[in-house]
Amino acid sequence: MKHMRILMAAAAVAVASTLGTASAQQLWLSAGAQKSLSKKLKASVEFEHRSDDNFAATSRWSADAGLSYRITPWLKAGADYVYLLDREGNRTTKKGNYIPHYWEQGHRAQAKLTASYKIGPVELSLRETYQFTHTVGQTVDKFDQKGRPKDPEVIPSENDQVLRSRIQAEYTISKKCPLTPYASYEIYNDLVSRFNVDKQRYTVGAEYRLSRSHSVSAYYRYSDRPGTEGDVGSIIGAGYEFKF
Repeated sequence: MKHMRILMAAAAVAVASTLGTASAQQLWLSAGAQKSLSKKLKASVEFEHRSDDNFAATSRWSADAGLSYRITPWLKAGADYVYLLDREGNRTTKKGNYIPHYWEQGHRAQAKLTASYKIGPVELSLRETYQFTHTVGQTVDKFDQKGRPKDPEVIPSENDQVLRSRIQAEYTISKKCPLTPYASYEIYNDLVSRFNVDKQRYTVGAEYRLSRSHSVSAYYRYSDRPGTEGDVGSIIGAGYEFKF
């Protein structure tokens, strides 16, 4: 019976990954490390690469550094800083001028609170994240319809504030099984625009423990931004984590 459950879980993850790959528009890859500073305090770093639509080019590089603290067995708090480098695609202005792609820098701060509760082999968790993002302003090249240089386009700086709410279910097949499947739903509420829903994410995936220190993960994610056709699509992702 135990082996049957393992096979069923592995099959489910394989099917989800196959379906995700078939319809995925982006590929997200990450690698990170986690260090226990005490029984309750942990430090972490993570680097991520995201592809553009249809894997055509890189859309983002990011680096994340953070701390988490276990307040109680069921409640954890955390904070982190993220450096963002986003690739903005080619575009045409309202006057018909052409702006080639350019890279945009961003700085992000996050504060997190996660509550969890276990029911048999299933662990339910609710994570609330306050996210503040500052996008650095800059000037970029601009050309007219015949390719002649124009005065540079001024890209103003921006500040965004979002409340991210995620509910997740994680299934422990057995203590000896290294595979842990999970599913989650996350909603982004724009705090600047009267708490309007900015984005929704649906994720199914699994983590596989290679050893006490090494683990890998894979997931399929569907991202939906209401009212914006350009930010809706499927994502296939994979990650690696080292604990020491």
